[in-house]
Amino acid sequence: MTGDSWNGANFDWVTIKYAAEVVRPPLNIQRLSSNAVLSCTNAALGLQSAPAISDTFTNVPGATSPYTIPIAGGQAFFRLSLSGGCSSGISGLLAHEPFDYPAGSALDTMNGGTGFSGPWSSTIAGPNYIIADGSLNFSPLCVSGGRMFSTPGQTQMARTLASDFGADGSTRYFSFLLRPEGVLNGGDFGGFHGLALQGGPGLFIGKPGGGALESYVLEDVGGAGQVPSSVTAVVGETVLLVVKAEFAVGNDTFTLYVNPVPGSPEPATGTGTVKSDLDLGTSNTLLIYSGGEFSLDELRFGETFESVTPR
Repeated sequence: MTGDSWNGANFDWVTIKYAAEVVRPPLNIQRLSSNAVLSCTNAALGLQSAPAISDTFTNVPGATSPYTIPIAGGQAFFRLSLSGGCSSGISGLLAHEPFDYPAGSALDTMNGGTGFSGPWSSTIAGPNYIIADGSLNFSPLCVSGGRMFSTPGQTQMARTLASDFGADGSTRYFSFLLRPEGVLNGGDFGGFHGLALQGGPGLFIGKPGGGALESYVLEDVGGAGQVPSSVTAVVGETVLLVVKAEFAVGNDTFTLYVNPVPGSPEPATGTGTVKSDLDLGTSNTLLIYSGGEFSLDELRFGETFESVTPR
């Protein structure tokens, strides 16, 4: 901070500089018999590991403090990272996939993130879904890790959640970042791409392959019952898609919010795109499903709107 004063003849200037000490939270390691116990008092930080100090550090799935590991095999390095803070300590968050894997690796068989009961598994073979450097950004949404990228060509990959969705009388929320790449409608079947909730027949969320071809939509898997939003898909522009799923006896109600403000309350009733002609049933499986070129990131599943849109 700089200021001045006047004595009637001259100015006097003074500059005051402030410095704040940054305290690094410790990662404590204790040996108990043949195990190592790692602990940290800051729940906003996540645990990451790597086989060598110069290798890529990745999130340790399901790690909470204290975290116990057997002392066996080769060496391992651990660190604390704010990237884990996008999953840790968020009330109501049931699952989060930040795609925090080495760049260039195939998504198939990857088993990171939190809240899943198994790895990603290819269900329709096609161009590999791969990991690309850098998260998709949608400020102020909390992001970490890399992102998933696909070249054109029909592909589908599934992953099972540790928690079911679809029970009558329950409400769940799903969110993810999506960015069209390449040629908007290029590839197979109009270049569709997005996320599907598996069920009967399943709910597709994203950019479709027919109908309102250049809008973000809700529709049955396969294209029936399409309900378009007013937001146009644009190559290179990232959108945040949030779906509120209200499950009931008979048809369920799904509300799509496009680009809500992260960290803010849920938008008012009547402000989203609503689809209510589908009885999804009970499921625990998410599908990334596409025919076009795109990137997808920050996949979340939770009990509240706030849990899937953290700052």
